[in-house]
Amino acid sequence: MQIKKIDVHDSAAVAKLYELTEAVHSFDHPDISVRSLRDMTNKWRHPWPGEDGEIWVAISDGRFVGKLELGWPTRENLHFFEFSIEVHPDYRRQGIGTALYDLVEKNASARGRTELVTSTKAQIDGGAPRPGTAAEFLKRLGYKLALTEVTRECAVDTLSRAEEQELYDKALPHASDYDIVSWIGSAPEKLVPSISDLESKILLEVPLGDVDLEAETIDVARFLELEESYRKWEFAQVQTVAVHRDTNTVAANTLFAVPVEPADFAFQMITIVDPAHRGHRLGILCKIANLWQMREHIPRVKKIYTGNADVNSQMISINEQLGYFTVDNDLAFKKVIAQASDTQLSFHQHRYCRAGRKTPARHSHFLTANTVRTTAPAQLQSVPPTASQHRDPPRFPSYESSCRDRDGHVIGVTTHSCPQGCIGEATHQLTLVFVRLSQREGARRKSRGAFRPFSPSVHGECRNPRCVQSMFTRKA
Repeated sequence: MQIKKIDVHDSAAVAKLYELTEAVHSFDHPDISVRSLRDMTNKWRHPWPGEDGEIWVAISDGRFVGKLELGWPTRENLHFFEFSIEVHPDYRRQGIGTALYDLVEKNASARGRTELVTSTKAQIDGGAPRPGTAAEFLKRLGYKLALTEVTRECAVDTLSRAEEQELYDKALPHASDYDIVSWIGSAPEKLVPSISDLESKILLEVPLGDVDLEAETIDVARFLELEESYRKWEFAQVQTVAVHRDTNTVAANTLFAVPVEPADFAFQMITIVDPAHRGHRLGILCKIANLWQMREHIPRVKKIYTGNADVNSQMISINEQLGYFTVDNDLAFKKVIAQASDTQLSFHQHRYCRAGRKTPARHSHFLTANTVRTTAPAQLQSVPPTASQHRDPPRFPSYESSCRDRDGHVIGVTTHSCPQGCIGEATHQLTLVFVRLSQREGARRKSRGAFRPFSPSVHGECRNPRCVQSMFTRKA
């Protein structure tokens, strides 16, 4: 078996990739509509703005039998790393998934990513069967459930037009200060700045469970990039907003994304109501108006798929009123790793025996994965012993080492000595580096509690309980 990265602009490779994708989809969840070759090709060739990725495949006898998709943000959330693994049904339980996973943590560490997230389908009571092996596989690798999202489906004509009109008319009096505006394609230019502001609040408002994501900054330029991506994907954008009449600001927004023909389905993308404008039934008004225009202008669409966190009770209530039913659960699993440069900083330690002979020994020091995240790794370098140490060696082992940032500046020196001959952990030494880098990086990223530097005094003790000395010296 061979594992290699594919070029998504190689049409022959993409055709084999789609053959694998379709086989997995048809076996694992045949009740959900499959996306076309043209649709998936557009998706693979045109990453979402602010994201990048790679696709690796496992090949056996010229056939693609396993697929690994990697993705990572390039603007915000620089700690985040997403992946998915699929193995052809005829080749499962042969170690292919494990072989592909070996690339995940290596790629994440190489890019300085610390939070790995993937998802898998789970069967609901009375629902269509779903393989449960992926969840067990992830748990064995140290992943924990971070978020449960419920996948729902709805036929576009589940409710009669009269029933829809009744729901709309019932909500309308609560929104007397708002106009409901709908369109297909690009957003009206005058509304783009306001829609961009509302889009920036999405990750602040939607439930994320234990998935750690900071808010994205969506300005006008970035919003126009998003619209261009839909055009590259050949998706029709069916959109409705609620505009506050007095301030001319967009207070609510909902969007259907309709794949290229011959797809007979649409994806319900985000529906968001600005917190300052809640309580006016804007969510259900926008969703009904958007359904009406899609049904009128794109009649080939027969059903809609959507997903909501299982704790998002408000949006679930609206969807149930509109006739959505549960298909399955989408389980997001998460694992936190530490950067390779953060967790295994090796250096030479100069030890002295009672006779004064210097003997170098290599030691690696480890920091727990959930300690700190930083994209500016430190380098730990040894400091040669002083001349006085050569002339008058200590009676017990000691060493001295310096912490340097990536620019080579010394930002800390640690000296350990112990009459019992034990070696200090030097965790506090690494902590100093992180404190300095965290302040620098934190000022730039303003991440929500991403940096939690520890106090050097807390981590300045040797593991040996008999150790009586552990000295820390900080230099500019």
